[in-house]
Amino acid sequence: MCLLNHRALPQSSLETARFSIDHHVVYADPNPAARIDARVGLNDIVPTLAELLGLAIPEAELAGQSLLLPALAPQRVPVDRPVFCTILSQKSAQGDFLRHAVRAGTDVLVRDVFEDRTELYDHSVDPDDRTPRDLSDPAARATADRLAEILRQSLTGNIETTLLTH
Repeated sequence: MCLLNHRALPQSSLETARFSIDHHVVYADPNPAARIDARVGLNDIVPTLAELLGLAIPEAELAGQSLLLPALAPQRVPVDRPVFCTILSQKSAQGDFLRHAVRAGTDVLVRDVFEDRTELYDHSVDPDDRTPRDLSDPAARATADRLAEILRQSLTGNIETTLLTH
């Protein structure tokens, strides 16, 4: 059984949608429950269920990894494994927004789709992701470009093309 506690908190310079990407999983087996401190994502639920049920699903068809890996062998989970988050405005008081984010290592990239704006944060010095890095800095720009490509390759579905906006 898996319980996922996901946090993508609204606030910051992207106004109503700050992404402090923080996924925690409680993995419960017949023994006492254990917290998984490795980086995990919602896309890890299907591979976990498949493994627990003994289903043979080719890895290429799944974006995530089984949570049994971080639960039983956390040292094998890469510390810079990208974790993704998408948030869509749900109340008119929030305004209209669609934001995608990726965290890899200590870097967090947030892309506001409707405003066509991107912000980069260094989670190691700014754990609340409140002060975006200066993208005119070549090192920050290179990091933003790398994460933007990871994010671009991860996006699937048709929400951006079929979403009714303004």
